[in-house]
Amino acid sequence: NGGESKQAATGERGHHSEMYLHEFKRYLSGQFEKVEYYGQRVREGQQDIYESYEVEDGVSDESEFFLAVLKRPVKKISDNQGRGKPRVLFAARYFYPLIGGAEHTANTFLNDLAENGYKCAALCGGEPSVSLQYSGRVPVYSVQDRSHIEAFFDEYNPDVVITQLEWSPAIVEIAKERDKPVVLIIPSYENICPAPIDMMSCDRNCHGCKHFTAETNSMKDHREMLKKVDRILCYSSYLSDTVRQFIDRDTDVWYQPMDYSSAQYRVNNNNSVRKYITMCTAAPYKGLHTFIEIAKRMPDRQFLIVGRGNPEYFGVDTKQISNLTVWGSVDPSRFLEETKILLAPAVWPEPFGRTPLEA
Repeated sequence: NGGESKQAATGERGHHSEMYLHEFKRYLSGQFEKVEYYGQRVREGQQDIYESYEVEDGVSDESEFFLAVLKRPVKKISDNQGRGKPRVLFAARYFYPLIGGAEHTANTFLNDLAENGYKCAALCGGEPSVSLQYSGRVPVYSVQDRSHIEAFFDEYNPDVVITQLEWSPAIVEIAKERDKPVVLIIPSYENICPAPIDMMSCDRNCHGCKHFTAETNSMKDHREMLKKVDRILCYSSYLSDTVRQFIDRDTDVWYQPMDYSSAQYRVNNNNSVRKYITMCTAAPYKGLHTFIEIAKRMPDRQFLIVGRGNPEYFGVDTKQISNLTVWGSVDPSRFLEETKILLAPAVWPEPFGRTPLEA
């Protein structure tokens, strides 16, 4: 734990260390039926003698060192057991570490497929020094450019490719060059419109739109890709209807799988620790400035921002708002456990809204 627990006890948080610690715990819980955590503390009155004590989740203000006792390994599914089922590859720019809702959703359904005997792998952007990690049962490979993606396709030889968001045009092109079927998941508007707030009142004449014109090359790639994929899955009926207004083809509604038994939702339901009014993702389209105005008008309440984005980047001077705390990216269990009310003051056409459902 490297002293992280002592920082947390004083209200300071090492966001990345804490996030990876929770990812590690989640990985262990996926590999073993039972994981016990023990800390060490000085025995009362005996300075040089330490005793072990069990801690619920590996967090304590008494110990900087934790021992994880792993019991009953989960039975692995061998390649032979998965033979005959499609070999699945999920490829997207963002997947690991699990930060946004789209990544959590992908991780849930990939691990569900793996548990049911499918051979699955995930491919995403990452540091060159990190070539292989695991998210539960799913191996995760990091790549930096198209040549690495193509080499991985040839080595892994998937039967089915699943992709989403920014990388989807390149992934679909690479897959189709190898005659692979592709499923496109659409969790948001990146594939159809660069300005979803203005999209709410537009006439769907994209070529006369200044936003579309400014992103012409990129948007053309996405529109061409939408014609080539074998199946399109949208997060909601609203999103599916909206996508069909821009492209002439069928789409299916696919509600996000959410595993409430997973480690990310294991929270202490003691209301005494729930002190924050919370929002996720520090971005104007998510209602950042509305949230900040509410915080200013309620100085006697504590407000918390978690997830991607930096409020300072959007003109918010957080140092001048004494009742505002910014944690950055942390595991959902961390902020849900201390959240009294969750606000989702989005000003864009929310494609689904995973965070309210989690709360």
